Amino acid sequence: ADGNTLYFTSNRDSGIGGLDIWYVKRLEDGMWSRPENLGAPVNTSGNEKTPFIHSDSHTLYFTSDGHTGLGGYDIFFAKATSDSSWNNPVNLGSPINTEEDDLGLFVSLDGKTGYFASNKFKMDSGWDLYQFDMPESYRPEKVMLISGSLSADNAEEKQNTEIEIKNLRTKEITKIKVDQETGNYAKVVSTPRPHEDLIVTVKKPGAAFSSRYISSNEIKTSGGVVKAPLEVAKLEVGREYKLNDINFATNSYDLDDASRSVIDEFIIYLQENPKLKADIQGHTDDVGDDQSNMTLSKNRAEAVYNYV
Repeated sequence: ADGNTLYFTSNRDSGIGGLDIWYVKRLEDGMWSRPENLGAPVNTSGNEKTPFIHSDSHTLYFTSDGHTGLGGYDIFFAKATSDSSWNNPVNLGSPINTEEDDLGLFVSLDGKTGYFASNKFKMDSGWDLYQFDMPESYRPEKVMLISGSLSADNAEEKQNTEIEIKNLRTKEITKIKVDQETGNYAKVVSTPRPHEDLIVTVKKPGAAFSSRYISSNEIKTSGGVVKAPLEVAKLEVGREYKLNDINFATNSYDLDDASRSVIDEFIIYLQENPKLKADIQGHTDDVGDDQSNMTLSKNRAEAVYNYV
């Protein structure tokens, strides 16, 4: 899912068995490394093929006739360890595997549904596709997809822009590369624990601060896919830029936790750009009289200023 590792099947020389699973890594210059054999315990003296690495980047599903199984080709899975080796493969068992050949497993992003090919149910019709509910013990790590599109005044603004995802509790940072032509971006990340919020931020020298706050509650109800559109804009004197997700309750200028988290990132941005001077404006809706709204707008701007 991170675009940096490619798994494939080959019967090239120096393998362990007939067909083995191999992998290559993407290098800094965009080229691929020399292929390396995945080795034991995944590969055997038999044949291993149809590798599918789940979007969690840790759970590998594959087909083998070399491991102990129920029939010809059975479907197995193995988990990556912290030192980049693999745990012993586990057979998915009956009724998924049978005495016939079963292969080509694909697992949904949320890990709840498996899809595979089999010729066991209707022998005269050849191969058919089937789906099943993945048992809990066979599921990958819980992940979510954050995707969006970068808007800009022109295509040049999108060049050399990175998107940063930060877990606001653990401070763990994940970076996304933006497609240079379309401005689209997507990243699969581990699903945060309850009460762990995320903030997605544009990172580009000379660009205005732009962020998107993602609450743990939004993640819970998102179905595993969160949209996070952002804007990249060149800093210009006198131009206004919106600070997203700084919201107030009706007739209030108290900052909530979400707003403070966004401002915390804005503070980091100001520290990284010490020559920058910013004018902070507050706004209200059109409910109420003009004078009260003006006072409320000023108080909201001052709340942000005082926190900074």
